[in-house]
Amino acid sequence: MKTAILIALGSAACFAGETRLGKPLEVKQPVAIDKLAAAPDQYTGKTVQVRGKVTEVCRMAGCWMELVDPASRKSVRIKVNDGDIVFPKEAIGRMAVAEGKWTKIPLTKEQALARAKHEAEELGRPFRPDTVQPGAIYLIQGTGAVVEEPRPEETLLLHRRCPPPSQALRPARSWPCTAGRRCAARRSPLGR
Repeated sequence: MKTAILIALGSAACFAGETRLGKPLEVKQPVAIDKLAAAPDQYTGKTVQVRGKVTEVCRMAGCWMELVDPASRKSVRIKVNDGDIVFPKEAIGRMAVAEGKWTKIPLTKEQALARAKHEAEELGRPFRPDTVQPGAIYLIQGTGAVVEEPRPEETLLLHRRCPPPSQALRPARSWPCTAGRRCAARRSPLGR
């Protein structure tokens, strides 16, 4: 019986799941986020695919998510029309691949202020109008995305309050972790 459980756990670790959102991805090769940031006008109007770690998701409607390239720390926003795709808040901390049209949006001072104020309210941050400048923003008008399920060895790293791997099989009630189902240790056979 123990052997069967270990085999099942081992095979589950080899095949990470994923959540597919929107239309199927069509671009064969992703563009590095730092390349988009370095030459944004070169890609304007083109369909691009990017891969990165989800750092933020719209709290109100799930209509955008922010991806960061772990190597360069450059970020890009994936924006969709409300209701077309709903990016899950649980995606934060996971790797994702997103696809859509690279878009340049010029903003006047008033538009930039309104956008910054809305974003501050949405994220629960203070609004600082003195830091807002007119100009252009670049984002991906998303058509599809795949959010990867974290592998068990990565799951414990998502939350600072999760137990260290050496304590992963202790009963869940003794942990201060609030990660719930995303915590690999909580999914262990002994951590019910």
